[in-house]
Amino acid sequence: MKLILKRASQSEYFAFSKIANKAILAGKYPLIASNKPWSRKTILATTNKIKRKQSFAFVAKIGKNIVAMVGAWPLRGRRAHAIDLGWFVSPDYFSRGVMSKLLKFSVKELRKIGFKRAECEIVPINKASIRVAEKVGFKKEGVKRKAFRLDSGKYTNLNTYGRLL
Repeated sequence: MKLILKRASQSEYFAFSKIANKAILAGKYPLIASNKPWSRKTILATTNKIKRKQSFAFVAKIGKNIVAMVGAWPLRGRRAHAIDLGWFVSPDYFSRGVMSKLLKFSVKELRKIGFKRAECEIVPINKASIRVAEKVGFKKEGVKRKAFRLDSGKYTNLNTYGRLL
């Protein structure tokens, strides 16, 4: 399997959004910020931000198939040197090392763009994402208590992770 890592085009972001939405509807991503599929309006707004370089996306492809994506959203004001990250991997590629390779690539590219710090938030029960973040050099920096509502309606903590680029 030849893995291609690259900055995503608008059309690649749009294509992966469709894959992510199907997985969200199927309950494959219970630990991400939203349990609802992204609306067409939201997807188009983000693709426009990517075009204007106000957001960034990176993809992992095998052949023509996009199998994973990292989204990156710059912070503002006195925190404009930092970027917030989120990631998805197609359920068919869980636990295959694709995400850690793509996240490592994304961090290098964001450093080249000029960012100095990357951040992410992960619920403690999402062991796979914690492993990926730590493997790429993120350190747990804190805990937001009861900051994430699970689909069951229960609240859980949200760990904050960061790393200097």
